[in-house]
Amino acid sequence: MALAIVLFALVVVGLLVAIIFAGATLEARSGRQLQAATQALGAADAGADAFVAAWDPFINDDMPVGSTAQVAAGVIGNGVLHTDTLTRLSDVLFLLRAFGERRDAGGGMLARRTVGRLLRLTPPLPDARAALTTISGVQLAGADPISGTDTVPAGWGGVCPPPGPPLSGVRDSSGMVTQALPCGGSPCVTGAPPVLSDSTVGTLTLTQLGPATFANLWSSATRSTGGTVSGIGPVVSGLPAQCDLTSALNWGAPADSTNPCFRFFPLIAAQGGTILGAGQGQGVLLVDGDLELAGGFEFFGTIIVRGVLRTSGVGGRVVGAVLAQRAVLSGSGLAVTFSSCAVRRARLGAALPEPLTDRNWIQIF
Repeated sequence: MALAIVLFALVVVGLLVAIIFAGATLEARSGRQLQAATQALGAADAGADAFVAAWDPFINDDMPVGSTAQVAAGVIGNGVLHTDTLTRLSDVLFLLRAFGERRDAGGGMLARRTVGRLLRLTPPLPDARAALTTISGVQLAGADPISGTDTVPAGWGGVCPPPGPPLSGVRDSSGMVTQALPCGGSPCVTGAPPVLSDSTVGTLTLTQLGPATFANLWSSATRSTGGTVSGIGPVVSGLPAQCDLTSALNWGAPADSTNPCFRFFPLIAAQGGTILGAGQGQGVLLVDGDLELAGGFEFFGTIIVRGVLRTSGVGGRVVGAVLAQRAVLSGSGLAVTFSSCAVRRARLGAALPEPLTDRNWIQIF
């Protein structure tokens, strides 16, 4: 009897130990799986944040609406890695999907999680309804023509829609344009109408640029300059050739669609009193004061001058739009031609992504 009872007790204890051991093993495996899943989710979130922080300024021009591309990948460590894909939903709306993975030492998949984020670009929206918009009038002294005819820059045909209807050459709060000298036998200002008197033009035209203010954009500028500056132009380095974004004088390559910097549109902050000499650039140029364009400087995009725009030298031009407190254009120093394509590309190129205010994050699986 004693032997039978002992054997029965040993069997029961053995069963209890086996059950406890199986439960502990299952709990340990569940804990490891939960840890791996948590690490994968953290990797996905980290990948999304890293992508937004390192937003590639070339994305805006490269991606057609509706297209999807893998745009980033990274290893966090200890078998934790992430990849990101981006889908362009509209000109300013993107869906970012970040995939986080946790792998074992042999590379086997332990867990995978995906999160999605909706991002919206916040491009500056200058009130560019003319080639040249001013608050306190325009003074012409033999300057090159100002044209409100919508123009596609040379070599930009592959990235621009057809031109829109012509706008005014000059739009001023009171329609004040004074002309001291003729423009070489041709009209100094052309457009529909050539000069538009618009009482809505005022201080806010230069300070409230759509959802952003001048100060907001100034603080997020990717380039800053001041004083007398010359030699601005595209800078390419490496093999294969890549646009060198580290050069302060690299403001894109508007005249060469084969140059890697053709797609680079910086947001530039210039101190008052800046003088830009020979060179060329593109993007959005913010000037906190007076600006002088000298020596044939060329710019494609939008220039916003919270002061007086002056010109000197020969051969300068702006293709896009200019907004200024006042303009004093003398000699053959500047031709201003409206281009909706240049304005649009500069706006989008200078924009930064921000999460939507509501429901911008979702765990997909």
